[in-house]
Amino acid sequence: MFTEYERNVLRAVAEAVIPPGKYFDGGGEKDVEKIESYLQEDKQAEIVYKAIIHILDYLTRISKLRGFCSLRIEERRKLLEKWSEGSILKRAICEVLITTLKVSHFSDDGIYSSLGCIWDKSPKSYQIPPYMSNVQNDIDGNEIECDVVVVGSGAGGAVVAKELAEKGFGVIILEEGKYYTRKDFTGKAGESFRKFYREKGLTFAIGNAFIPIPMGKMVGGSTAINTGTSWRTPPWILEKWVKEFNLRELSPEKMEKYFEKVEKTIQVEETKRKVIGKIADVIARGCEALGYNHYPVKRNAPECDGQGVCTFGCPTDAKKSTNISYIPMALKDGALLLEETRFKKLIMKNRRVEGVIAQTSSGKEIQIRAKVVVLSCGGIMTPFHLLQQDGFKNKNIGKNLTIHPATSVLAYCPNDDIRQYNHVPQGYCVDTFMKMGILLLHGGLPIDAGAGAIPFIGEKFSFAMSNIDKIASFGAMIED
Repeated sequence: MFTEYERNVLRAVAEAVIPPGKYFDGGGEKDVEKIESYLQEDKQAEIVYKAIIHILDYLTRISKLRGFCSLRIEERRKLLEKWSEGSILKRAICEVLITTLKVSHFSDDGIYSSLGCIWDKSPKSYQIPPYMSNVQNDIDGNEIECDVVVVGSGAGGAVVAKELAEKGFGVIILEEGKYYTRKDFTGKAGESFRKFYREKGLTFAIGNAFIPIPMGKMVGGSTAINTGTSWRTPPWILEKWVKEFNLRELSPEKMEKYFEKVEKTIQVEETKRKVIGKIADVIARGCEALGYNHYPVKRNAPECDGQGVCTFGCPTDAKKSTNISYIPMALKDGALLLEETRFKKLIMKNRRVEGVIAQTSSGKEIQIRAKVVVLSCGGIMTPFHLLQQDGFKNKNIGKNLTIHPATSVLAYCPNDDIRQYNHVPQGYCVDTFMKMGILLLHGGLPIDAGAGAIPFIGEKFSFAMSNIDKIASFGAMIED
């Protein structure tokens, strides 16, 4: 797939980024082959990736008067480090090439074994639940009718579908992604990004910084690939909404019963210390010295055993994301779920919505006639779909999106056996600054994804990965 020229450039990047370490070989041809294999299933991604390789070499020739491969390895590292703090284009080049090389390099069973970590976390056997009989990827004919069609199966759509199906309404759920189950959740980063994430996880807010906005593309939506952390909307935020927008139904008093109902359904409880790991002790020591308030967070995973791959699907079904909780409840009450079925547009007549047009995985176009249509595709894809709709005018669509920018700090703790990759990725917090819009949370990742999160290249990166069992990661979630 790669030309010899492209292979040489990418190999030169890999050699500069990843020197040999304690548990691993240096970057090289094997990484090129892994990236090549990864891109084979997506022609568009292949074209973009190849273009980035060519741009890297072209810009190097302009500034250095010779190609990237002709630079000595230290020159390559200095160039990449400089570009990582340069223009948006140069930062984007580094972000894509360096991150993918790091993740693919450490997606290796030998490295996992050396660190005492299980490489493939999927169960050896799996029995298909009876409710899966209500999951299809096509219908007989080209048209079907129902009371309610719900587009999206994540935190919003799944709850709507369950509540309405429970009350006897005929519900059809459309989901662009597949209904993956625990047999698909291996915990491997490259495979998981490719299968479970929209645009393979490469969705960003772009400004003076790149802010990743990961979105699930599967039954369960982003709930299936989040950390399981389950926060109630803080009372002062609810009070602000009541005061500023007159949303009296969202007052803390009126929301209490709804929070309790959801928490009971998804089984929210305080995270057990044993699955948080030694990172909790490190955070606690610092907080006690500084006088900060700290404690385990609440998560929707009561039987969690700390596999550490929550962001790649839970291999034990301990996390009660909507693919494990609300969607099965809806299916048991008679809802029909159409997986791998993409929403195309609304059916409108006299300014009234009468259903949706969708496309199945085979390319067949179908019409779903419904009394009620619920678009619940997330804060980005819902307005995107509405903006594509002819005759649907509203100046507020696509406006006022807020996200929670996040960053993290890594610490080398030589006297602590951290091993974050063998514990939950998010289980301990500091809420001292929460009313200021800053929530501090520990944030671990599996070995391969964790490699992608370490900002160094060269010897610093090799040192960090050689001591990954003693690296603690702590992050900040910031109010937008």
